Amino acid sequence: EKIVVLEPGKADAYFKAAIIYIKMERYEEAKKKLTVCLKMSTSNPIIYDTLGLVYAKENNSEEALRYFKESVRIARGYFAGYEHMGDVYSGQKNYEESIKKYQQAVAIQPNLAPVYLKMGMVFELQKLDEKAIKSYEKAIEIAPNMWEAMNNLAYLYAERKTNLKKAIDLIEKANKIFPENPGMIDTLGWVYCQNKMYEKACENLSKAAELLPTQGVICYHLGVTYAEMGRKEDAIKTLERAIALQLDMKYVENAMRLIEKQR
Repeated sequence: EKIVVLEPGKADAYFKAAIIYIKMERYEEAKKKLTVCLKMSTSNPIIYDTLGLVYAKENNSEEALRYFKESVRIARGYFAGYEHMGDVYSGQKNYEESIKKYQQAVAIQPNLAPVYLKMGMVFELQKLDEKAIKSYEKAIEIAPNMWEAMNNLAYLYAERKTNLKKAIDLIEKANKIFPENPGMIDTLGWVYCQNKMYEKACENLSKAAELLPTQGVICYHLGVTYAEMGRKEDAIKTLERAIALQLDMKYVENAMRLIEKQR
């Protein structure tokens, strides 16, 4: 603010102040500073894009998209504008449009590992697993230590019961990069289960269930593991808890079948 007072004609000072306000979650002040920036510099895509991000944080998708679109209108090669449009469309569950924008971003800048990660996640929401796998693989190719992509890819392999040895390598590496993450501990346990390594699976899934006790899918994974280990009472109890925790419907049928099988 002092710099703004001392150098009122410099857009940089207003922009820096806006960034600080964004970090403080004082979005109205941020928008005021960015609006001043626009009056000084109407051809800078970053200013439009940042305004779009502020509106996105306020859940004002319409205004966010307006500014993101303007950022790429004035600078066709500004890939961040396309990425951020993809984020908004994904939040609106407009997955086809989201993918289009992400693809436009990587067409401009092919080495955007985070965008390939986002594409993979959207493809999963569309139940397009093959495309999701290719997106995660591309993200890892670009950024070999991207643990999020490794986790998601390993989980997909486990769910599909394919590339199970590769799934172990992926999720073990991911856990070394970012240890003690409950979601990844769950993936690690589930991958072990699908590889018939039940003791390791039980150890990790029990830990994940302690860290995230209200996650039905983790209880489901642990219940399946107990069933495979012949621990019938534990399996019934854990699978019933999974169902009670509003387990995703795609797992409920198998959970109920396993419960009956243990009796």
